[in-house]
Amino acid sequence: MKILLIGASGTVGSAVKAELAQRHEVISIGRTSGDFQVDISDSASIRRLFEQTGKFDALICAAGNVNFVALGDMSENDFELGLRDKLMGQVNLAASMLTTAPRSPSPVAFSTVIRFGLALLRHWSMAHSMRLSKRQRSNCHEACASTP
Repeated sequence: MKILLIGASGTVGSAVKAELAQRHEVISIGRTSGDFQVDISDSASIRRLFEQTGKFDALICAAGNVNFVALGDMSENDFELGLRDKLMGQVNLAASMLTTAPRSPSPVAFSTVIRFGLALLRHWSMAHSMRLSKRQRSNCHEACASTP
């Protein structure tokens, strides 16, 4: 399978790549690194990416900028970054199969905006999947990587 992996150099993405590369052709994609570059918060950038990569079998997104800030210290800008980049970035990618990394057994400290965004993404994906044909699917799993 030809798999596009966005966020391939991150904590979750690098683990996903190490596992999948044993059995599949994994195309590494990042904001500034990898085989191709993309800004998932910019639909035009995503269109250019798909034009460059051509057909693929699966799309995995383990990307999205967020600020790790305690809820009491969080500003509107912190929420807006997570919603624009993590949530809307992945929604922008949903024309293809949408997958995020598997669920972590325990949440990361200060990950409120990630959890909020991923919950919205999960519900959006459920609604989106009702409009797909029987031969298409939209998968979404909540994710939060453990950090040292």
